Amino acid sequence: MKNIFVIGLTLFFLGACSGESHVYQMVEEWDGKEILFPENVSFSVGEVASVDNPLLRTTPYKIVHYTDSMGCMSCKLRLNDWALFVSDLQAEFQEMVPVYMFFCPKKGSGEIISLIENSGYKSPVCIDAEDSLNKLNHFPSDMAFRTFLLDKDNKVLAIGNPVLNPKVKDLYLRIIRGESPQAPSDAGTPVTTVSVSSAEANLGTFPWQEPQTCTFTLRNTGDRPLVIHDVTTSCGCLTVDYPEEPARPGEELTLRAHYRADSRGTVLKSMQVYCNAQGSPLRLRVTGTAE
Repeated sequence: MKNIFVIGLTLFFLGACSGESHVYQMVEEWDGKEILFPENVSFSVGEVASVDNPLLRTTPYKIVHYTDSMGCMSCKLRLNDWALFVSDLQAEFQEMVPVYMFFCPKKGSGEIISLIENSGYKSPVCIDAEDSLNKLNHFPSDMAFRTFLLDKDNKVLAIGNPVLNPKVKDLYLRIIRGESPQAPSDAGTPVTTVSVSSAEANLGTFPWQEPQTCTFTLRNTGDRPLVIHDVTTSCGCLTVDYPEEPARPGEELTLRAHYRADSRGTVLKSMQVYCNAQGSPLRLRVTGTAE
């Protein structure tokens, strides 16, 4: 039965990262594994520090997310997106599914604390300066697999970041509701085909303080209406506007991507477009140089 369950989970993760064998191996390795927690940890909620350890409270489910401080922190934390996700959880499940954030700042905690305070994020956060949680559990290096849905005994029910991938979010919700994780969320949706004007938009060289905008055009080449369900990005610095109205056969949809650099350097950002077209999610890239 476990192999069938793992296969079902794997189908949800395809598109979250590259390689079916990689996804299957990661899910199989962590499915049912117990997450260990350090004994002496302190949490803060918003600007209130040193709250009682909420991990001591028994709940039917919990979600644990781990992030280190390598790279762009505002991009990796995605606190505004997490706040929306937590709000959705609380609206449907009240306090049954708490979310616990563990952040490991390798270069001081000032930037992380500032980002948390400015975001207004109100769920428990642990600044794990010693990286004790990761040392106990040896989390994967792939950021897509550092978020876990746990049962009351801290056993892994599912792995993956629900903020980065709507299919993973759907998987989490299905498990919590007691539904089958193998049932696809978009079953029965008519599938069409699509062509992309270009899978990459190059911003060229630009002043890093100036926001940049580029566009991608999707043309419906099939015989069914084309609908964009969601667009996720690899970085909080990149946001995308897209039309909610469907495109009829032969029509086009335009996605407008907005990039705001937080420093100088090479730009290599990606997005995934979830739609009812063959090959979904479509992978698009934004490149350039911020000076």
